[in-house]
Amino acid sequence: MTQFGSPTLLSGQGTISFVSSATPSIINLLSDFDYAPGAIPALDFGGTNRVTINGPGTFINEGTIRFNGDIMNAAFDNRGTFIAEWSGNQINDGLLTSAGSTIRVEGNGIYGTADLSIATSWSNKGLLEFDESRLDISIVCLSG
Repeated sequence: MTQFGSPTLLSGQGTISFVSSATPSIINLLSDFDYAPGAIPALDFGGTNRVTINGPGTFINEGTIRFNGDIMNAAFDNRGTFIAEWSGNQINDGLLTSAGSTIRVEGNGIYGTADLSIATSWSNKGLLEFDESRLDISIVCLSG
């Protein structure tokens, strides 16, 4: 389990990988976490094992993040680009989007279709993009 609190400062070159070889990774946000554009180190949520991000803090994305069947159980403020690949992607707490942001649901020719479930009502102020050029995709809003 990884915990980010105030102030969490990630520094250095390369990538911090939350890709677990045997078990799902858990990230607990003890306070708001701002992921900036071109952040160094980059965060990698990819891979075949699920990553779960829990609150009570808010995950603020100003860069680009990619989910591959991962779960956001924290409030999610997308100001950048959020890409949902594969199936099982979930946003279960509040979702905010801003002008200029992108939510892309993108099928993957290797692992199959892609979907994104959003458990709360939300108003999209950015671009909602479906890339079904490779496979079927879907987005499901479970409320409102």
